Amino acid sequence: MIRTVTIVILLLVLLAAPVSAKVNRDMSLVHKDLQEIVKKVRNEINPLCPSGWSLEVFETYRTKERQRKLVNEGKSKTMNSKHCLKPTRAVDLVWKHNGNWTWKDPKLTNGKKGWAYLEELKKKYNLRIIRWDKPHLELK
Repeated sequence: MIRTVTIVILLLVLLAAPVSAKVNRDMSLVHKDLQEIVKKVRNEINPLCPSGWSLEVFETYRTKERQRKLVNEGKSKTMNSKHCLKPTRAVDLVWKHNGNWTWKDPKLTNGKKGWAYLEELKKKYNLRIIRWDKPHLELK
């Protein structure tokens, strides 16, 4: 009886654990072609960033549970995300300013806004464009 209760309690703890809430930034889980493109994009855009700014990998692979959480929060619009594939075919790049994540739009030294220039690079590297999801890079 005690053993059964212990097992039930352990299962409840495991089921309640917020495993899916964790953001994954592991580039080894990303499709090799997308890894190369991310490297090129960051190498092109980061030298143009103002002091203290950089474009960094914010999220790579997502579990279905995390994707469901983002959809429920209105932060994603689909459960059919390329983030959920292994290897993942989607990555989110987000700005860092003085070490803090931000979705603000920096003005680059080439005179362009950061998000607009990222859109140009998505076209250059033949990535899927999702207008409402600025940080998203996805293989076609």
